[in-house]
Amino acid sequence: VLVEKVQEWIAAVSGQIVKVDYWGHRKLAYPIRNFTEGFYVLMNLQLPPDGVRDLERRFQFTEQILRYLTVKQED
Repeated sequence: VLVEKVQEWIAAVSGQIVKVDYWGHRKLAYPIRNFTEGFYVLMNLQLPPDGVRDLERRFQFTEQILRYLTVKQED
């Protein structure tokens, strides 16, 4: 359900989803807010620069997202 919400956020900022890779439940390297496991999803996206900022802001205010990493991929 959360992945679908993130996909809506990406569409709202004029972004495109290139690839979604579900890694599933994995053990975290260290506990985060008393969680020892998490559900990992890798998304390759094409976003405008303002869209990246907006998406990261939404990630920060979503309690279900423990951690995220945004990386610019060189062409």
